[in-house]
Amino acid sequence: MITGSDHRCWSVTLNIPAFRQQVLRYTIPQEIPKTKKAPGEVAKALMQKSRYREFIAAQEPTEAFSEISDLAEEYLLHGYKGTTRSVYTGRGKVREPTKSELSARSAESAVGAASNRQQRLEKLKHKIRSAKQQMLRLYENGHCGPLPVELRNVLRNIATLGEELKVDNCQVDATGGIDSIREELDIAEDFAQGMLSELLQYRKRMQTKAYERSVRADFGEERKHITAWVRDRPNQRTDVVEAADGGVTANLQEMDKVMRNAWSGVFCARTPEEEPQYERFAQRYGDLIKKAPMARTPITAEQLREVIRKKPEKGACGVDGWRMSELKRLPTSILKAFADLFNLIEETGQWPRQITTALVSLIPKGEGSAPLKHRPITVTS
Repeated sequence: MITGSDHRCWSVTLNIPAFRQQVLRYTIPQEIPKTKKAPGEVAKALMQKSRYREFIAAQEPTEAFSEISDLAEEYLLHGYKGTTRSVYTGRGKVREPTKSELSARSAESAVGAASNRQQRLEKLKHKIRSAKQQMLRLYENGHCGPLPVELRNVLRNIATLGEELKVDNCQVDATGGIDSIREELDIAEDFAQGMLSELLQYRKRMQTKAYERSVRADFGEERKHITAWVRDRPNQRTDVVEAADGGVTANLQEMDKVMRNAWSGVFCARTPEEEPQYERFAQRYGDLIKKAPMARTPITAEQLREVIRKKPEKGACGVDGWRMSELKRLPTSILKAFADLFNLIEETGQWPRQITTALVSLIPKGEGSAPLKHRPITVTS
């Protein structure tokens, strides 16, 4: 707590559980890998066994969209031979957020071979230096007998770790004199430092190459990352949120609650009972409304193909799970099924529930941590 005439008082909720905490999140299917294009007979067979026409006839857009999504996934996964098929399926389903465990620290298996080797080399150096300090204390105390058990164990650990890391001169003769052991440890430390320096240079070269590849890829497409870097405005994320009582929290569940409470009055300004009724409006101003029926022509698969063709492949994915890169690979027969669905929507005015669910991300404006100092970005299908 900070007090004083020139300071604002803050109560802070520390985010100790943030390293491992439960959050609610939508699980979106992974992008379907590109495989060899399936023969036309596959799409024809899938269309014949699909029930989407029944749902179209019954004017049930939610079920129709789910059925069409199933047959489209089946078509795209026709040539896939992997064992993780389930992570690529589930598009077009009515989803609810599920509990998921989020960690602020990467798992040990995700560290990478180079980073892991660097950590072990650093550990070897630390053990060697610790052994040298113990040897120095023995030398200063005039020790002339066998080495203590603890020191012999340290030397054995150095030899074992050095052999695993293929570092030369780590096999120290514990029966030798103090001076010879110290010299051997000096040589082992030099070898370990040399290998560590080489590894750091290798990692630097790999990072440089990865950066070059990233820049070339971004420059050839949308150039968003390059633009952000030139403007010196890196992507920001919300790490803490200011609560209504003036406190600050970094706990994800509390942050979600604070954001919802603050923005619910903006997104839901009225309750369903308070929404303006068209009947009252028409009763008062109906005679002034000119009716002009709009001529509607059926949507075709060719029109959908043309619209999809003009869309960029990269982009955010909605709750329905479909990506533009996947839609571009669908055959005309399946696009016709989607066209039938859109014609049903035009006729009834009812949209599938999967498409009416949107994801809202709150981007900080750089004006503080208050909930309303964020900019909402809504992603639909």
